[in-house]
Amino acid sequence: MKSLILLMRYVIILIIIAISITLAQYHPYESSPFGFHPAKVTSFGYPNIGYFDAEYIGIHWTREAVYAFWFFVQPELFDTTLDFSFYDNQYSVIPDSICILGNIAPQGGRDEGRCLDSSWLPVDSVQYVRFVLRTIERYDGDGFADMPGLTNPIKYWQVGNEPDGSERLHFARLQKMTYHAIKEADSTAQVLIGGCTGFPYGYIYAYNRRFAPFVEELAGCCFDIFDMHWYGEANGEYNLMDTESREDALAYICDHLIANGYSPDLPIWITEMGTYSGDPLPMGPHYDPLFQSEAQQAADLFKRYVYPLSKGVKKVFMAFGLIEGFMYDGGYFDFTGLIYDGWGPYDQGLGAKKLGYYTYKKMTELLGNCSWETVDDLSIPDSHVFICKVERVSAPVAIAWWDYYRDPHYSVGDSLLIFIPLMEADSLVINNVVPHCSLGIEILDYETAFEMDTIVVIRDTLKLRLGKDPVILELLNPVAIMEKRNDLFPKNFALLVCPNPFNESTTIMLDFGSSAKAQLHHEDLIGIKIYDINGRLVCSPFTITLFGMFPELSSTELFESGETQEDSDNFLTPKMWGKLSRESGTKGKEFVWTPESFLPSGIYFIRAEMVNKCITTRVVYLR
Repeated sequence: MKSLILLMRYVIILIIIAISITLAQYHPYESSPFGFHPAKVTSFGYPNIGYFDAEYIGIHWTREAVYAFWFFVQPELFDTTLDFSFYDNQYSVIPDSICILGNIAPQGGRDEGRCLDSSWLPVDSVQYVRFVLRTIERYDGDGFADMPGLTNPIKYWQVGNEPDGSERLHFARLQKMTYHAIKEADSTAQVLIGGCTGFPYGYIYAYNRRFAPFVEELAGCCFDIFDMHWYGEANGEYNLMDTESREDALAYICDHLIANGYSPDLPIWITEMGTYSGDPLPMGPHYDPLFQSEAQQAADLFKRYVYPLSKGVKKVFMAFGLIEGFMYDGGYFDFTGLIYDGWGPYDQGLGAKKLGYYTYKKMTELLGNCSWETVDDLSIPDSHVFICKVERVSAPVAIAWWDYYRDPHYSVGDSLLIFIPLMEADSLVINNVVPHCSLGIEILDYETAFEMDTIVVIRDTLKLRLGKDPVILELLNPVAIMEKRNDLFPKNFALLVCPNPFNESTTIMLDFGSSAKAQLHHEDLIGIKIYDINGRLVCSPFTITLFGMFPELSSTELFESGETQEDSDNFLTPKMWGKLSRESGTKGKEFVWTPESFLPSGIYFIRAEMVNKCITTRVVYLR
């Protein structure tokens, strides 16, 4: 009996170990594309030190600021003792909701005496490999020689960082040596090559000169994920285009990887992506970053995540730091954070959030469950308009923006009318991703910081007017719309026509009652259509009216006889026999119909439609 009890205990222990190992191989947020380098806030005097802000805005990956360096863990070569206390503290406080990308190398860019002269190779390969083996084993979560209390294992490791930014040689050999050591310690670990630097101008030239030789020497092996870094300004440089050669840098690198034996399916990550607000000092004699507002940074941040993801990049990490401050020299990287650090020009005070902070949260809320492998590119060629549709767990979303700064015809205040084929969508919610404030400190309530509206799509095509800011369109069905905004629709409305009969023009009046909500949401009107006695549509320029998100769509619109109206609110494009204009000063509740002179006298039917109701009234036209 005792032996049976001991056997059962042994089996239970084995099961617990097996479950622990299984859990260590899977992280519930591993598929998230939203990262930060680093996600931890460490600014002295800030009350929310740590990962509070990262978790609040939906960051699920971190690449921490202090890499696992051999010289730091083994300070003296003659003493083989490895001290992991610093890294234990660094990694143990990262919440389980945030995955970790670890960096590992003999040393960083500064010479710490652990690499051969002018080389990336370690001065003692045997001791360096031992360090790598012990480091990976300590944080891999397999239950053997793990850090005490480890709950968030590290399954992704990167060798060094931006090796092309140094004159040192032999990085490919360091990559190979480290890769094999990592795989020996944890065969399931994924290994990244140190990222390729960094700014759009001359990116491909720099890649060919400094980074391509590493790839060619490695020849199809020794990294599982390629990493490219991408910075720049909010003037369209999010699009991964070399601004000197005008070549697609992402496509160029993918072609080069394939040509050197790597799989076409090799994942690409961007573990450093940056955009800023403020006015950084010049970076050398040839680059002086222009001033950018918080709103420009917020919109650019969003594009710098969405665009690469839509092109097949798997993960994007914004850098450097969630809070401002890097070198405190007034340079580019001192202004890329989303929280002010209380230092420098344009600073709004330690802990003040920028608009981009809230944009990041809105982005992860609405796009966190997207399947980026399902992207459907709907962009309009030569229009400076980006549109894509992507599947999501709850419902598909479409994303759209207009790069107005690249449009030669743009003037301040302009907007752009576009048509988006939404296929199966019946209705949607429009979410502006940049808050409607000029500064983040003006936001008192996140829930009311963004413009949001709901519209109905009648014929599988959405007519949308884009302004400066990107939008996320949540594709819904009528039932979901009514559940979301049922209280905002007027319960009743009346359709009045005066004079009736008439001989030149008549006024169509929509009465939504005295309810305050009804008065505020009269733009919930879907359309007005006019038919003759044979049921033929004779006038319908107002088929869809947006819910006030774009006021310019509520301005007076006139359509002449015989127009095909591809740019009008009518998507059926019949010939319109008459003019229907919105009465000025009525906020869209009164319209004037003026039939063309050749339209015969007779009985006509005016039909007003809403999501939840439609009314038809008869009118007599006497010539």
